[in-house]
Amino acid sequence: MIVVVVVVVAAAAAAVVVVVVVVVVVVVIVAELLSIVNTTRPSATVLARLAQLRIRKLKRGVRVVRIDALKLSQVRRERRLFTNKVAATTQI
Repeated sequence: MIVVVVVVVAAAAAAVVVVVVVVVVVVVIVAELLSIVNTTRPSATVLARLAQLRIRKLKRGVRVVRIDALKLSQVRRERRLFTNKVAATTQI
């Protein structure tokens, strides 16, 4: 009888530990994703542009890739301006 109680209590404690660990891991992952989205929005657009470039390269050929390379340089310029703007506002 005592052994059954000990086993049930141990199983309940293990279940609580597993639930706590899963919740902590999910919270950490969500926090990391939110921080990535909030801090690197320009680079996310660059990654999206690169993904579009790869897809279009597979679909249509080299000519569209040249056009996308021009757009990618514009995105890089916007990113540089964004980082300069952030740096200027943080120095004040």
